[in-house]
Amino acid sequence: MQAIFINSISEINRHKHECGMSLVGVVLLTTLFTSLILVMATFIWTNTRMNALVAGEISTYYLTESGLEYALRRSLDLNNWNWSLNGNYGGGQVSISVSNVNGDTMQIISQAKNGITAKQSTLNLKMINFLNYSVYVSGDNYGILGYDSPHYIRFNVDQLPLLDLDSLKSVAKDQGHYYKNNLTISNSTPAYEFWSNPLNHDQDANITYVEKDLTVTKTNEAIGGIFVVEGDITLNGIQNINGILYLANSKSKSLVLCTGFLTYRSIYGGIIGNSDIQGGIGLFGPRLRVFYNSTFLEKFYTYTLDGNSYVLHKLSWVSNY
Repeated sequence: MQAIFINSISEINRHKHECGMSLVGVVLLTTLFTSLILVMATFIWTNTRMNALVAGEISTYYLTESGLEYALRRSLDLNNWNWSLNGNYGGGQVSISVSNVNGDTMQIISQAKNGITAKQSTLNLKMINFLNYSVYVSGDNYGILGYDSPHYIRFNVDQLPLLDLDSLKSVAKDQGHYYKNNLTISNSTPAYEFWSNPLNHDQDANITYVEKDLTVTKTNEAIGGIFVVEGDITLNGIQNINGILYLANSKSKSLVLCTGFLTYRSIYGGIIGNSDIQGGIGLFGPRLRVFYNSTFLEKFYTYTLDGNSYVLHKLSWVSNY
């Protein structure tokens, strides 16, 4: 009987031990599964957050770059390089600053913020707008040149506008104003053959193309238009020229020369090209005066090779990406 009792006690103890081991196993499995769930949840949360950050980074990047592109296009369209803008665009905040930092050097700063991400990009440009100048030549001013504002005058320029000479020549031929040799416009020359109204924005300018030298001695009537000359230009007498004198020879520097003690010429438009200018003093002061006229300049620069009246050079592009 005693043996049976001892065996029963041993059996009970064995069952208790087995139950204890099972409970430990359940606890371990539960802990393992809980840890896995926590790891997966943490991974999903982290991945979602990282995706959101990446999406925010990409969105902010494009907002910043779009700000630069918009600022450049708007500045060119308005010919205005001093302005700023702030607003909400594309789901983010955009701030743009445009400034003329030094002469022809322009700076555009674009900042964007989307959520917790922020970006900034700075673009520095050298920008020459030919429309801003009534005198824009590769050479020097010898003697006295009269002008309405020194801001409109540029000498010794290192980059001239590239004009479509074939188009200019073709239009001149169609208008009957193409001259293979020298041309002299004197008092006996009908003025209506060389006239364009500078105040008429809709009227196409007359184009006179001269393969060699142009001499203007007309004193009784004003002339006007776009004069494309591959040689030299000599001006004499007292009368106005309403238009553009373009010195078209890119290989050999030409000369715009004013002669005669009584000469008092005024050009309302501009002198452009590969040339020196020699005015000097006559009886009435400077023999040659140049006054800015935006209408004729705009008509003239429609004949550039790329259709633009400006050149742009990227100096630097700095960002915090």
